[in-house]
Amino acid sequence: MAGYGLTVVTVPVELAGACALAVAERVGKATRSPAKDTLLSHAGNSMGRGTAFAVHEALDQTGALAGPLLVAAAVAWHGYGLGFAILAVPGLAVLVVLVWLARRVPDPRVYEDTAEQIQAEASTTGSETERDRAPLAGLGRVFWRYAVLSALMMAGFATFGLAALPP
Repeated sequence: MAGYGLTVVTVPVELAGACALAVAERVGKATRSPAKDTLLSHAGNSMGRGTAFAVHEALDQTGALAGPLLVAAAVAWHGYGLGFAILAVPGLAVLVVLVWLARRVPDPRVYEDTAEQIQAEASTTGSETERDRAPLAGLGRVFWRYAVLSALMMAGFATFGLAALPP
């Protein structure tokens, strides 16, 4: 909550040019990100953690595209005052949702399977499966082709800091 609160306060002021607040905003992000990821992993247990993180990423990217466009349109239409006011709306909304969630689910671990439940499921499914013994064996050719091509493409995105290292 402190990380989100710090971001809500600093982002509008940061845009006005305060360099120290840009650092404070990054500290706010560093403070909230691990907690957010932990909460997402707990809450996404029932639907699948991959799905929960994918939905979060999709919403994050949508906001990253739509947010600046909306603020730019507001600034062009009515000036910086409206732009800063629009910036405050999602920040305040996230704080309201966080307070509501903190009261409704004070311990997000209630969404996690307990060790006893996992052992009970393992004992009912029988012995160790082929996938448990060799987790990478069942991924198939499509996955490996995708993984190799992705790695080759990402090799072209070396940053200057990495490329400038002496051999």
